[in-house]
Amino acid sequence: MRLLLAGASALAVSVGEGRAEPPAGEPIHEYVPLGDPPRSGGARGGAGAAEGPAGNRALEQPASAGLAQNEEPVYTPQPLDPVVAIGPPRPGDAPPERRDRVVPDRDTGAPPPGRHVYHEVFDPAVAPFKRMTALDAVLDDESLYVADGTRRAVIEEGLAARPGRDRFAGEVVVDLAPGRWVPLPSVAADSRLLAHRIAADAGERAAAPDERGPSLEFARDSADNLFVMARAASGRHRLAWWSDGAERYFGGELRAALRGVKLSDEPPGLASPLPPAIQRRAEVVADRIGVGRDTPLGDVLDALVAWFRGFEPGALPPQGPSTYLDIALGRKGACRHRAFAFTITALGLGLPTRYVENELHAFVEVHLPRVGWRRIDLGGVPLPHDDRGLEHKRRYVPKGPDGLPQPPAYRRDSANENANANATANRKAGDAPQQGRPATAPNAGEETIARLPRRPETSDGYGTQNADAPAPAPTSLTIALDAREAFRGDPLRVRGRLSVEHGDPAGARVAIELVGPGGRAVPLGETVTDGSGRFAADLEVPRDVALGEHRLIARFAGDERRAPSRSGP
Repeated sequence: MRLLLAGASALAVSVGEGRAEPPAGEPIHEYVPLGDPPRSGGARGGAGAAEGPAGNRALEQPASAGLAQNEEPVYTPQPLDPVVAIGPPRPGDAPPERRDRVVPDRDTGAPPPGRHVYHEVFDPAVAPFKRMTALDAVLDDESLYVADGTRRAVIEEGLAARPGRDRFAGEVVVDLAPGRWVPLPSVAADSRLLAHRIAADAGERAAAPDERGPSLEFARDSADNLFVMARAASGRHRLAWWSDGAERYFGGELRAALRGVKLSDEPPGLASPLPPAIQRRAEVVADRIGVGRDTPLGDVLDALVAWFRGFEPGALPPQGPSTYLDIALGRKGACRHRAFAFTITALGLGLPTRYVENELHAFVEVHLPRVGWRRIDLGGVPLPHDDRGLEHKRRYVPKGPDGLPQPPAYRRDSANENANANATANRKAGDAPQQGRPATAPNAGEETIARLPRRPETSDGYGTQNADAPAPAPTSLTIALDAREAFRGDPLRVRGRLSVEHGDPAGARVAIELVGPGGRAVPLGETVTDGSGRFAADLEVPRDVALGEHRLIARFAGDERRAPSRSGP
């Protein structure tokens, strides 16, 4: 549940120092921050219009140079020899690279010590979900790769608005070499290239191609990895480009769209077939999860997400003939293990799926009839990191939550708001941000914080629950606000209900707090549930709380997880 705290704001007609100038005809208005910088969702409309906190309108500044030149990563031509990834990501600030293959590893415990660096190159920021490598097929050794590496030309489509799509600006430093493809990050599987500019020198602002700089070609492969190439030019340049992505790729309720949809409704040939031996292993995992090709697609997706979001760090069983089976059935590992095992299992069911990663996080994207490609975060384990390139950028907020299951392990690892504060750049030493916090967006009416279904399973040596052990009761906590906008000092009425399948919901203590743009939690007060589990509290917005969009959090006694409000199935 989100609450917008309004206040005064101002507009300026200027482009900040070091920012890429927009293409001709593109508005160059931007916010002048007063205190906490305003935030909004993705850019909408042909002019990139966005609503300010006090109802004023500001126009999108398409790109920013981000950090100083000596801190920016440099994107270089793809090596001629395959780039193969084995094992956990190395701490530090590694150069950006696109992997040709990802080999499964068995390092499923706590991550090694050290801090990692994540570079945000997009505005609005999509951290930690930048698409640097996407893989859509599986080899006999269970490693992931790109099914068809053929480069298909990408044509610029212009800055005209498209309904249901949000605009992003990217900016990087590239080393060009004649005839060599340089991998570029992207924001979404189906992102379109709208326009680009390139400077002849990396220290300058990007300019229109017809004014200076080399002529560029863009292309993508079967997994929608993006590349750029100059036929004749070489040397270091600064590249800015504008792209967009479908709103439904990032979030929004799926249940209604998938009602009555079957796996057989997927476009033929979109899911890469598995090698026969891997297919048989995938069927073993699907059978354990309880889904098959005749299961309705919505139920398949819910079951897969619940299973792979339920992973926890820990040791795998003794190594068997298949690392995939050990990971998928052992349910151990970090984000890369979850995404790897999900991808193989889903492809085995005929669900088009890609494994996607960057220098910090791994996740998946699946293709759904009536929806298109959809990003799904499976969570991860705590990974200390520093975010760079977020200065003066808005954070992209999807237009709705994913509405997919959130098992306890996923909520425990991803619910801490302080781990991924929306507006911070470099983290202080000692912080431990969580990988893969699920982004949420405003919703109308009453919202379910979380629903935690658990069913007993037989113990089989892979760490599953014993059938004789008591299963936790499914629990949901809903909250509602009478108003979505407020001023400092305003009264705030919060209502909600705690529901449990077994037991008495009466008398539970519920704590209410606000989490602001900087991630700081501000307690508002406590209340208790009545005999039916309902509660209501008349609170006051603190007079010293920061302006901007805030997240309303409700916690009940006995629940150590601080869960953000969201719609649930």
